[in-house]
Amino acid sequence: MAALFQSKFFKTFLSLLTGSLLAQLITIGVTPITTRLFMPENYGVFSLFTIIVGLFSQIGSLCYDRAIILPKKDVDSIQLLFLSIFVLFVSSIVLSIVAFFFNEKIAAVLNNQEFSLWILMVPVGVLITGLNNILKIWRLRNNHSKIIAVSRVWEAVISALIKICAGFFIGAFSGGLILSTLISGMLATPLLILKPEPFNFKADFKKFSMDKASCLASEYKQFPCFSTLNFFLNYSSRNITVFLFSIFFPAAVLGYYSLCDRIVRLPVNIISQSVQNAYFQKSSREIAYHKNILRGFLKTTLLLLIIGAGGFGVLAIATHYFFSDIFGQAWAPAKDYILILIPWFFMLFLGSPSNIIYEICRKQAVKLIFNIFIVIIRVSVLVTGHFLYSNPQIVLSMFVVANILIECFLIVYAVIIIKKYESGLLGLS
Repeated sequence: MAALFQSKFFKTFLSLLTGSLLAQLITIGVTPITTRLFMPENYGVFSLFTIIVGLFSQIGSLCYDRAIILPKKDVDSIQLLFLSIFVLFVSSIVLSIVAFFFNEKIAAVLNNQEFSLWILMVPVGVLITGLNNILKIWRLRNNHSKIIAVSRVWEAVISALIKICAGFFIGAFSGGLILSTLISGMLATPLLILKPEPFNFKADFKKFSMDKASCLASEYKQFPCFSTLNFFLNYSSRNITVFLFSIFFPAAVLGYYSLCDRIVRLPVNIISQSVQNAYFQKSSREIAYHKNILRGFLKTTLLLLIIGAGGFGVLAIATHYFFSDIFGQAWAPAKDYILILIPWFFMLFLGSPSNIIYEICRKQAVKLIFNIFIVIIRVSVLVTGHFLYSNPQIVLSMFVVANILIECFLIVYAVIIIKKYESGLLGLS
């Protein structure tokens, strides 16, 4: 265990963790203020916006950005960098056309007419967030984890200030929450471009070759063919509650769930994203040089188990005794949602390293099959629960139980994949 804490992996993880920790603490720190400035209905609209942007910002590059960190040669990574940016721009243009012509119909399906205005801003959010995601992975490849951490903190500070100012001077307006995300993302981009050493786009672009990029696009075809659909299915099914709650229940219920989802995701976002980034870097190198990865996987999972048990335990106790005092009496009904969600998010947290295994061992096709069944299960549970009980807490409880079983299965199967790799049965080159 001592060797783990002294390793390069742990230092990268600690750097990313520090940035995520500060960013999320800033976000959660201003939440007791923003919940008194904005209504649950505003948080419902904001949740729809951020989830849709989060989805398309990840798949807008067809997941080629996930391949940037894998090649041994920097020149190959540069090809993938520019390929990812180009595909993201094209995707944003397509989304703009869809948003312009179908915004009212989409809002009608989601049973939220206020959202029709903000659908037009989704392509902007996708472009900003997607570009930042690509730049972060490029910085991670070059061991610039500190600037990733700084950019996250900077983005959180700007977003918090805009939310508070909008709430005070404009009032309970969903646009205040949405614009805080867009503006803070735009202001974080220059940091990722200029620090710690500026991108030399002119020199790097000269190295770009369409023929080479096409070859690499073919070599890493698992990412657009499988990872993109995998992410779409996984992300959509994890957040299907937001879409179905928007359709099934009043806007205030969606607001309660959205706030709780953000609060419970705090421990997950603080640590698991940092673990995934650091573990992705470490394990992809081990795969490239044909090293064993089971021991590192188990150590990382054990570390998350220890941290998660303490973190989620404290969250459960604090929620039970202090929720209404912290967020205001108007949000008191949301307390039950948090207590229901905690076990599921603990399993998501614990399963962070297993998600990386499916990518680095090129088992995206297997994960795709799993995700298809997972989507079917999650939607079926939510729809069945709604028609049987029409109670959001009962429906959510059924959903959480199903997801705990799903996460257990995915972790076990990741271990099976690792053992096949170490036995030489996967044929990775």
